[in-house]
Amino acid sequence: MKKALAFAFASVVFFVSQSTSAQTVADFRMELEQYSTTHTQPEVAEYANSRILQMSAEAEDAHFTLDGVLLSDVAITLDGVLLSDSPITLEGVLLSDGAITELQNLDWITSLLPQSISLRLSACRQTYVSDLLSSSAITLGVLDGCNEVSSSGFLTCAAEDLAAHAAALNAAQERRTDCYGNVLGD
Repeated sequence: MKKALAFAFASVVFFVSQSTSAQTVADFRMELEQYSTTHTQPEVAEYANSRILQMSAEAEDAHFTLDGVLLSDVAITLDGVLLSDSPITLEGVLLSDGAITELQNLDWITSLLPQSISLRLSACRQTYVSDLLSSSAITLGVLDGCNEVSSSGFLTCAAEDLAAHAAALNAAQERRTDCYGNVLGD
């Protein structure tokens, strides 16, 4: 059963890795080979595990640009109004990492727009984090399957797994940018 699961995971890695560049796989393979010269296979597996978690953490904290403007998931400005994916409190006060900005509260309709944008940005953020966590979980599962492969096959399997994870993180970042663009473009 465990070998069948390892084969299924390896198939996923092979399928996903087809969309990644050979250079990326080669880079990860070289990195793992260098590490393996002074470490055992279980230590290399642990190193690959830590790289997966590191790549995911860096992706979660990464800033991005939208139409040439540097943004983060914490605060976005729209026509001089601070927007965020964090909740808006009563009376139009927006809280974002300790920064408080009073929103113009002309009437009840204008106060709903920032709340709507905030909720939609929050949905973008939650989807993005979910994509990162899903990719991490799948990649860690595949890496566990790679441990069942022979020593020489392990490095290739792990390198393809890391490259597939990198591609999945890039795809998640593109979806996040599209989502934010859709929210701010409406």
